[in-house]
Amino acid sequence: MKREGSQQFMSIETEYSHRTSHQFKLTVTTSLGKFLVPQTGPSMSLVGRESKIVTTDLTFGTASRLLYSTAQVLWAGRLGDRDALVLHGAPGQLHEAAIEFSAPHRLTASPHPLIQISETPDLRTSLVTIQPGAKGLVTIWDSTEQIILYSDTETAGSLWFPGIPTSVNDSFAHHWPLGMNTNLLVAGPYLVRGIDFAGGDSTALNLRGDLIESVRLILVGLPSSIRQLTWNDQPIEANIAPAVAPTYQETVSTRSSSIIEATLIHRRDNIIEMQENGVNPFDPPKLLHWKYANSLPEIMANFSDVNWVLADRTDTNSPFKPYGSPNNINLYGCDYGLWVKEDCQLSCSCCSPLRVAARALHSTVAILMGLDPSKP
Repeated sequence: MKREGSQQFMSIETEYSHRTSHQFKLTVTTSLGKFLVPQTGPSMSLVGRESKIVTTDLTFGTASRLLYSTAQVLWAGRLGDRDALVLHGAPGQLHEAAIEFSAPHRLTASPHPLIQISETPDLRTSLVTIQPGAKGLVTIWDSTEQIILYSDTETAGSLWFPGIPTSVNDSFAHHWPLGMNTNLLVAGPYLVRGIDFAGGDSTALNLRGDLIESVRLILVGLPSSIRQLTWNDQPIEANIAPAVAPTYQETVSTRSSSIIEATLIHRRDNIIEMQENGVNPFDPPKLLHWKYANSLPEIMANFSDVNWVLADRTDTNSPFKPYGSPNNINLYGCDYGLWVKEDCQLSCSCCSPLRVAARALHSTVAILMGLDPSKP
């Protein structure tokens, strides 16, 4: 596959029933020639029915370039004021990427122990080797112009890239690219639904989403104008400067202020803590004078279908004939006298499949509940 100078080479098992693991190398074509990848590792892996896409000559951000990557490209673009690339792959496999780094010095204090970067001056790129075992969200490169991240496949499922509105009062604030043209990487929550300005304050950002447990929140690309963060309108205690990466305790310099960390507490954990302290977090109201009907009357011992209408007609007055006519059974409720109040004032030409299906469902439910099907 090829698009706008970038190419994708796909490897997949030809036999669907095979679930074994295959080790191989792949020759890919790039703007700098052909390469047998990976160059620094023994091989790539296909485990069972897994597929693998090797991307070449991918331009991301404003001026950055990925020569090739055996790790999958999750996202590429701009985060904050930097070009950003996020790769992901299976944690038990080796991955390799050749990337042009725009700045010679990184802002991070130390590299990850399972990631090696080797320079190749003749190719103007650096080879990044990700050894098996790398998990979590890992920083590969962190400079004033670029940020390159990697995550294992499971962690990649909790990475979100919502758009940031550029204005509080813009009617197109949530329309890309009219009212938003930059993204924020949000890592950790089960679901991130969107971003808006808290209370109309352009310096307060509110994240909206869902949690299934308490998580460590990681934000990459937070605008420098933001001074306050909230999650579903609840304040987040976060330092807008330094952060500590949870994967290997790497300290990020205060100059790299676009990486922010905080903790999101699931409501269930708050409730448990309140109960342990003897506080009742919720006093439910008493539900009185409710009316109900049995939704499964047919399972009752005294149930009888003697009053049911037998659906055995093959003819209909509707212009929409039953499928498979003329021998298929007609299931139009109006042809059996199962009416609702607004039905068929003049003729039965209203028996279109969609309307009849709704009416028949109403009539059937009414009969099962022992009600008059002619009443809405």
